[in-house]
Parts: sequence; structure tokens; C-alpha cells
Amino acid sequence: MTSSVLPLPAQAYLEQAATTERDLHVLAPAIDDRIRREVQSADPGLDADLADWADPSCPRPKLTLLGPVQVRAQGSLPQRNP
Repeated sequence: MTSSVLPLPAQAYLEQAATTERDLHVLAPAIDDRIRREVQSADPGLDADLADWADPSCPRPKLTLLGPVQVRAQGSLPQRNP
């Protein structure tokens, strides 16, 4: 069985969004169960890490690099060097 990270069938995105089949294949490829198991075993804590990232009360430091750079951490940030 193959699946994708997208919740809807690929055709829905092709009909409603400015995208191509190649875009969908690159950004959200369909994978089979064997590949899914390999990825999950390579990083078994990924789901928990992603949940922590989305949880504003999680004390783990977070650094955003895409878009405006952001640091989220406990305490205050150090003063910049002159």
C-alpha cells in the first residue's frame, strides 16, 4: 500500500492549486509501507519532536530559520555584542 503526507488525493491538488504532478511527486511523494517503516525506525522520536515544536508551553528551545529568524527559549536572550 502506498500513501502520501497529503490528506486528499493528488487530483484534488492538481485541480484546485497552482501545482503540477511533478511538484506533488517531489514535495509529497507516495511511499510504501517498507519506506515508512525505515523512516520511522531511523527517527522514532520525530512525532514527539514535532508535537513539542507546535506546543507553545514546551520548554525546549526552538530556532526558526525559514522566514524571519526567531528564537523561542526559556529565560531572556543575551544582549547582542556591539
